Amino acid sequence: SAVFHFPVLTHTMQMMRSFVLFLACATTATAITEAEGMTLATDFLASISTGFKANDMSAQKQMMAQDVGWDWSGGVKGAGPQADFFKLMEGSWQAVVSDFLPTNVFSVVDTAQNKIATSFEVTLNIDGRGAGPVCLFTGRNMFTITVDNDNKITYFGGLWDANNAAMNACLASAMPKQEL
Repeated sequence: SAVFHFPVLTHTMQMMRSFVLFLACATTATAITEAEGMTLATDFLASISTGFKANDMSAQKQMMAQDVGWDWSGGVKGAGPQADFFKLMEGSWQAVVSDFLPTNVFSVVDTAQNKIATSFEVTLNIDGRGAGPVCLFTGRNMFTITVDNDNKITYFGGLWDANNAAMNACLASAMPKQEL
């Protein structure tokens, strides 16, 4: 029986095997697994709830990278040291929200891009940390976070309806009245 030898075909097959091996390594070598991402999403929301309740976001700080970017509804966007992010929180939402209660949480982890998206309904007590009346607002939010190779958060994005009349009425009632 005759044996046929096709050097080009043999080389092509070797290249295909190498490519398949490369793809297998590339898709399995991620910094975050789905399970880790789901845990981080849950822990992140819990740290926000605890942080608003206690007026102390220190539990969340350990989740963050030293440098972080942010972009949330209402045109709040920036990047810088972790301390800048938490200073911004202290002067904005942390100053007015006493309770953050997420429900119907649904998260998705993109292990190829180290991104996590979490949508949820949330009830907020926007009372100016007691400076205003209890004002409960329920709305829908979506957070996106990106992590580095150590699963530390390098980016936080928040999406909600910044023009929601009920939320803005609560925010107005939480602010101290300015005398003219």
